Amino acid sequence: MTTRTEIDRIIQAALDAGGIAYVRNAEGAYLATLPGTHKLATM
Repeated sequence: MTTRTEIDRIIQAALDAGGIAYVRNAEGAYLATLPGTHKLATM
């Protein structure tokens, strides 16, 4: 069984590997800034 902490690490590793800028608000909560002309952000 995968724990929340493990999932949190997986998400963080994927964002880092993709070079995506993000702010970690809490465990499992990330605000990612997506590149592009419209400057989108998603949580």
